[in-house]
Order: sequence, then structure tokens, then C-alpha cells
Amino acid sequence: MALLEVDHVSLRFGGLYALTEVDLSVEDGALVAVIGPNGAGKTTLFNVIAGRFKPTAGDVRLNGRSIRSLGLRGVNVLGVARTFQIARPFGSLSVAQNVQAALAPHRDAHRSSLAPRWCDADARRRLAELLELTELASVADRRSGELNIGGLRRLEIARALAGDPTLLLLDEPAAGIGADGIRPLAELIRAIRKHGTTILLVEHYVGFALSLADKVVVLDEGRKLAEGDPEVVRRDPRVIAAYLGTDTVEAQ
Repeated sequence: MALLEVDHVSLRFGGLYALTEVDLSVEDGALVAVIGPNGAGKTTLFNVIAGRFKPTAGDVRLNGRSIRSLGLRGVNVLGVARTFQIARPFGSLSVAQNVQAALAPHRDAHRSSLAPRWCDADARRRLAELLELTELASVADRRSGELNIGGLRRLEIARALAGDPTLLLLDEPAAGIGADGIRPLAELIRAIRKHGTTILLVEHYVGFALSLADKVVVLDEGRKLAEGDPEVVRRDPRVIAAYLGTDTVEAQ
């Protein structure tokens, strides 16, 4: 059984279909990439999986259980975490304090309301692990508002990992990062997967996504256009046309 199943999901806003009968599955431990041109419906699909939008039709299942109606909190409690295209840290807090804020709801769920926060060794150890994994330990005391875009992306990921999610949704983590930042980001994503976290990656940069993924799903205008091995998808004429335009493909 797949960890995540998206089963004939459609989403309509008024008379506009943002998604139309989209199917995909993510096996436990896999890294699946969703790619497509701007406006293809990638982030909308993420919002459905994460519980922000309830699909108009179809179902979303996690470990065989329907999560289509649970909402953001309900989906998160079951082990799904996500990042955002635009990083949203508490700019006045330090990097470490931002990660602490993300850890707090998960830590306090196992405490008495009278128990002090951030005084046990496990909490301190988990904070240190997340800062080390995301290479933020050296800037832990710096205000998060002072980080560059690469640092902000890593902080987003650290915060998303705070609850030890079963499934991590990465929404265009490479957006705005220069060429020098792509390789470290790829190494971080591979390290997260090596630690046992299943990853669904939405990404506009095709080469970056294909270099990481076991399987690729291509969306275009809210529909699934192609699915399969990265190298097969890379050569698919329909995918090339979606990115470059039909006239360009025919001229080659």
C-alpha cells in the first residue's frame, strides 16, 4: 500500500477547474517530484494534500485513511508537514527560536500544561539535530530576518521537520536560490530522505527535480500529463511541448 494516494482529485473554484482527476501515489520512503509549467496546478495540489483545500471530487489517503476532510491541523497531526514557496519565519526571533517555536506544539502535546518548556535534554538534542542537519547551527543566534534566501529555505525545512513528519511536502524549495545554493539544497533533501522521511517535491526547476526523484509526475493546466521514471519523462514529447511550446518542439 502506498503511503500517500491521490485518487481522481478535482478542485473547482466557481466555474474554473484548478485540478481535474489527478492521480498519484507515493510509496513509503520514496521521493516523488511534481513538475509542470507555471499555472499547472502544482501548489494547488499541495494545498489539497496538506488540507488547506477540500477537493471537489476524488479522495486523498494517507496509509489508506481518507484525509480529504481533515483540514490543515488534522492532516498535520497525522504526520504531514509542508514548506512554502515564500518563507515565513518570525523575523524578530533568532534562527534557533524559530525552530523552537515549531517544536513547541509537538513537545507540549506530551506534557502537562504546568510543565516547563525547553528544559529537557530530548528537546535540546532535537533542536541541535535540526540545526546541524540544515547547516544552520553556525547562525543559530542570528535573527532569522538577516538570513539570505538559501538560509531562509533551510529554516523553512527545519521548522517543517520539527514534528518528525512521515511525509514532507516541499513546495519549490529551489525558488530564488542561485546556482551556488542548488547543490547544498539537493544534499540536504537527500539527507532528509536518508533519515527515513518520505518526500513529495513540487518544483519548477526541472533538472533539479529530476536529479532527486525516483518518480516524476507532470501536471499541465491542472491535469496529469505524464508520470514515470525521470529519464523517460525528460524525453516525453508531451512534457517538452508543455514547457517549450508545441511550435518549438515541431521545429526541432
